Amino acid sequence: DFVIAGSNASNAVDYRYTGGSVTSPDNYVAETLVDLAMIDAIVPGGIRVYGLDFGDDMDNDGKKEIIFTRGSTRGGKGAPSLFILELTPRVPTGIVDESGLPSKFSLHQNYPNPFNPSTTIVYDISKPSQVVLNIYDVLGRKVITLVNEFQTSKSYKIVWNGKDNNGRNVATGIYFYRLKTDFGTFSKRMNYIR
Repeated sequence: DFVIAGSNASNAVDYRYTGGSVTSPDNYVAETLVDLAMIDAIVPGGIRVYGLDFGDDMDNDGKKEIIFTRGSTRGGKGAPSLFILELTPRVPTGIVDESGLPSKFSLHQNYPNPFNPSTTIVYDISKPSQVVLNIYDVLGRKVITLVNEFQTSKSYKIVWNGKDNNGRNVATGIYFYRLKTDFGTFSKRMNYIR
């Protein structure tokens, strides 16, 4: 995914790659993130998007925020100058080749993060491989094995419910998830809040 927004634009658009040739415009879907229709009602005379950025999940609701400022002074001094909107989370699509299969092994950031009671982990397998996906605590102790099997080439999604191998809820804290394949090992961290 990538976002296009001018320094003083009437909208900001996210272009999501859907597969096939990366040079073909037909293989991208445009989704409007911010436009004048969203903010005309609260800013007299409208606004132009300026200084667009993506923030963290500031209110811990599983959605990242879009932050932007005004591009003009229309509307007077009383009009808002800073805006925060929420993104709707999407499953990362990874990079795929023209066959529609992932072109490389990758492990995506879990979402939501921090999480409670569950979180989703997405990973891409580009060649058939034995796959092991484990969760570890900060001391390196294995908490649970989520996957231990041979898998074919595709993107996978698995949900972890915050429980260990014995079905007990884990404690609040930082955890690491590690994807081990025949072709490499990948790790990322996540936060669990009870």
